[in-house]
Amino acid sequence: MNAATSPLGTEFRKLLQAAGGQPGPTAIAELGGWEYIASQVAGLVGDPAIVPLIALVVRDAEPADPDAAAAIRAVVDATLDVQSPAGFGDCVSMLVASASTVAAQGAYLAGKLQVLVEGFTQIDNPSEADVSRTADSLEGLTQLRIGEVGKTPFALLAFLQGCTTPVPPRLAKAVIRSVGTAVDYWPAAAEFAHVVKAQAGMTPPSGTPAPGADTAAIESDASWVLANIELVTALRAPTPVDMAGHLKTSCGYLALAAETYEREDAEVLAGVLKIIAKLVSAGDRPLSALESAIPDVGTVGIIVERAAEFNITSSGLDHWYSDMKRQTLASWVALAEDLREVRDQFAQESFYRPEQVIDRILQIYLASRSALVVRRGEDFDAVLDVVQPVIEDGFASKAGFLANLEQYTRELEDRANTTPDDASSTAVDLDIARQLLSSTREAARRGAPPGKAEGGAAHASLPRALEEIVGTGTPDAERLASLEPETLQRIMQVVQERKIARNITLSEGEILNRLRPVLDACPDYNSKTRDAIDQLLLLVIRFVADRVNAQSDRKSYLFRDDADENDLHQDLYDYLMSVLGPTVELEVPHIGGGRVDIRVRYSAFALHLELKADHTKKDLLEKRSYMKQAVSYQATDISLGFLVALRLKAFPSGEPLPLITSLFNATTINVPGDKAPRHLILVSVPGNKTRPSDMSVR
Repeated sequence: MNAATSPLGTEFRKLLQAAGGQPGPTAIAELGGWEYIASQVAGLVGDPAIVPLIALVVRDAEPADPDAAAAIRAVVDATLDVQSPAGFGDCVSMLVASASTVAAQGAYLAGKLQVLVEGFTQIDNPSEADVSRTADSLEGLTQLRIGEVGKTPFALLAFLQGCTTPVPPRLAKAVIRSVGTAVDYWPAAAEFAHVVKAQAGMTPPSGTPAPGADTAAIESDASWVLANIELVTALRAPTPVDMAGHLKTSCGYLALAAETYEREDAEVLAGVLKIIAKLVSAGDRPLSALESAIPDVGTVGIIVERAAEFNITSSGLDHWYSDMKRQTLASWVALAEDLREVRDQFAQESFYRPEQVIDRILQIYLASRSALVVRRGEDFDAVLDVVQPVIEDGFASKAGFLANLEQYTRELEDRANTTPDDASSTAVDLDIARQLLSSTREAARRGAPPGKAEGGAAHASLPRALEEIVGTGTPDAERLASLEPETLQRIMQVVQERKIARNITLSEGEILNRLRPVLDACPDYNSKTRDAIDQLLLLVIRFVADRVNAQSDRKSYLFRDDADENDLHQDLYDYLMSVLGPTVELEVPHIGGGRVDIRVRYSAFALHLELKADHTKKDLLEKRSYMKQAVSYQATDISLGFLVALRLKAFPSGEPLPLITSLFNATTINVPGDKAPRHLILVSVPGNKTRPSDMSVR
């Protein structure tokens, strides 16, 4: 059927015109329902109206609705027949970015894109449209496959591995981006450096280049991806020495990009990695040998200046890869500034340990490689579940444990010096912690793979985290197994729970640092509660960030002016439950004489969250009644809690939302009879949001 005579196209145009280009919530029904759309959408393949129609479908479709799921499937089929490069790219981008599409037909869409990508090799004389459609398909396919947690996309990897003949720049860039992304998530992809080199003309091609191929056009981008392949290979290396070698190779590629192609992004990362390579390879050399590695004010100033230039010019890889790169560079620059700040501390005896630096670069890597990945689940917090497996056998994955163990050992030393009343138990813990640190550090640095000693004798078991470092039945393992088991288990529990400072973004870190002084002033924010409070606070920060970013097809209540407290209750409860499990309770009665909205239970205390739907423009600090109710639940527990409010009128309608850093605050409330004030963390969740496309023009 001709697009111009398609009944659906005619009806949809009328609807768009009547709605001023913005279909209302009943648009699907007005068009005839999901079944009608599924039967007619193929008629819009050559019609530009298919783009806004797909936008409507992904906005309103509920994946649990079988009719909606069938319509999405029909939309996928129609999209693959769209011949306009721009229209095809827009449609694929919307489908891949839609949680409802991924949930209902993600596997089907990925399979169709795989067929289209593989079909490019069968085209004798590909047109620009063929190249563009294949490139968009490959990028969409890569994003979808990353979201399939626990699965290895063998077909995608096989296609990428075979891309050793140069193709036109648009597709070559897509190949390079996909390889660079695949390396982050699948260990086997680290062997695909030859693909990047072939596309950039750095190695001889395996066949005749495709018409329109231009290797010079993508050499700059290739150098960046090759540098990052070496970086992730360094994180998988078995010892710090091996890591240093790959970091130096990475610096070589970055130097090429910076000097030959004048790329600010490469210059920034090269400057930081040179510092890191020196620190990682320093080992236990005299502290004076480290002086050349620690950055001075001038060096860091240059790095910061180059990073600012990159952010302004936005040079480098574009599209869905660019935001991830900007976040990555910002994290590296922050590390360089931190190293400058601790320059004087390196003069202290035994201050430097390579695992401290390695753990930091691992956490930057894990946190910064999580951008723009399509996940099957709604909430995107399990970065480790996606990324950590690719480096789990390397020294970097062990460095976090060692860094936490060293930190705890120092705390025990401080405690032994300052609290003599507790000296006996502390001395026992300190002695075992020191033995643990010594054995695990040496075993990790040797890089010997964990395994069993020869012979069939049974060996005492150790916690898994220790076995991954010292092995089973090895001399180190036998020595640690002889330690007092209860103390060993207690230390291991403390060390393994110290994860709150890891995997935080710059915005998260800014919020945590701003709230820290208020938290530190609370007497109940101490060694027994700090980790739990920090963990819950970080989860709430990520909840708000996710909901600020969420589109209406994911969290429709955030776009309604009639949303209520129950919407927020169920959403936040489900979110916390997915991470913390049954320790999270909803609507708990008989707490402070009332019913608290959410309680998170721990062994010796609980944290309480009071939730509100607020229809005023007042700052939460002015909502005394809310705050008094929230602190009332602290009557028989610790004097710190949360007030979380869905703000339906606090932010101007039709305007952009404020930065997430402004949505968090902390305050105290004085209660008659209390010796110290009670503390509250105030959280604003923006509601009644406006879609960016609907923003008012003034």
